[in-house]
Amino acid sequence: MTFLDMVNDVLLRLRQDTVSTLVGADDYTKLVMKAVNDANSVVEKAWDWTSLREDFTINTVAGTYKYPLTNYGTRAKIIQAWNSSGRELTTVFDRFAKIKRSSFGQGTPRSYYIEGIDSNGDAQVSFFPTPNAVDTISLYLVNRSPRLTTDSDEIKVPVEPVMLYSHAYLVRERGEDQGTSTQEFLGEAQRALSDAIALDAANYPVDTIWWTP
Repeated sequence: MTFLDMVNDVLLRLRQDTVSTLVGADDYTKLVMKAVNDANSVVEKAWDWTSLREDFTINTVAGTYKYPLTNYGTRAKIIQAWNSSGRELTTVFDRFAKIKRSSFGQGTPRSYYIEGIDSNGDAQVSFFPTPNAVDTISLYLVNRSPRLTTDSDEIKVPVEPVMLYSHAYLVRERGEDQGTSTQEFLGEAQRALSDAIALDAANYPVDTIWWTP
């Protein structure tokens, strides 16, 4: 579903006229756009959705340990990392790596961690120890969306909880709707989100198992 479609869906639920474009939107439509963005953010952060998972490749350079996640901003969450030999890299505390980097010297990276952002606002991933050769490191990550702005921007996560949360936020802003309270609308949205997570989580049973080594 596009951003425009979602805004119109919410407008209809509020018994308002739909719009043909979000360009030059009136004040109330802008409020709906903000509610949809807020709801989309809540739903995207609630679970590592299948639709948000993707691969990112980094080609290392000998002597360079820090690399930007270009065009990802600070929205990405790394789930797993491995090198061209198939060896999985573990996470490491950034303070440990900073202190120990010089004494460890260069070698085949065994770990990674997020270290600040670059001048473009993209998060940077650092490898430890510092790479001593060219290698290809693959990252499996969750890429959450930036703010929705244009008519054609896509809602990538399940649309029902996004729509229901958007509606609930707007009802909260103006008071109860047809005798239904904000809490009731929020409860409906939360149930829809829980159901959507349960369905998607079935694709990743290991992700929902907690264990202590």
